[in-house]
Amino acid sequence: MNKVSIPDIFLVAAVAAVILSLIRFMPPENNPNGGDSSTNPAIIDPRGVTSETVDEFGRWVVMLGEVELRIPKEIRSQPPAAAYDRYATALCLREQDELGGPGCSKQADRIRIFLMARPIDRPPPNCNVDRDYNDELLDGPFTTGSAEVELYRSESKTTRIYVYRIPSENCWHPTADCSPLRCLTSVYLRPGVIVRYEFSEISTDNWPAIHNRVINHVTPLVAWQ
Repeated sequence: MNKVSIPDIFLVAAVAAVILSLIRFMPPENNPNGGDSSTNPAIIDPRGVTSETVDEFGRWVVMLGEVELRIPKEIRSQPPAAAYDRYATALCLREQDELGGPGCSKQADRIRIFLMARPIDRPPPNCNVDRDYNDELLDGPFTTGSAEVELYRSESKTTRIYVYRIPSENCWHPTADCSPLRCLTSVYLRPGVIVRYEFSEISTDNWPAIHNRVINHVTPLVAWQ
């Protein structure tokens, strides 16, 4: 029986160490470029990257789906993300209050606004100018404190839908689905963008003014050319 010399044992151990070292530093199959996947720019989620692009007017340049937004720094002083599926902003219900101030700190005191991305080639919603909301589940219309707003509700009054009957070039008459906590409405703004906003039901008599403020607030973010 052949004896293994001590130098041979050290040689085998050295070769094994080299092989283990090579295996340890080989890139994994799902990351052919090697390195930590969290620092590989090719696979970082762009919605986690802060925008560093500012236009000639000092506005942040970000993407909402396929649409480019320009965010004034008075609205967003800190750099936003570079891309969004949903961009959030807000207004105070009382125009004299400041956002973030004591008169606009509670959810009921503010209008929460979301710009929502949608496929840019998707056609606009069907016109609902002639839609009758009075069906087997809802009764109405009932008058409200605004001549431009109608109310439809269930017999139990737990379901309440307000309809803002205004003419518009998009033929889109907003509806607000209200619960005890808030009213939620969505409006088609332009190809690729839906505006969704929330406000307190106690303010429905002032909904036309709220709606106009929301549209005036978000339109420059999209129609920046």
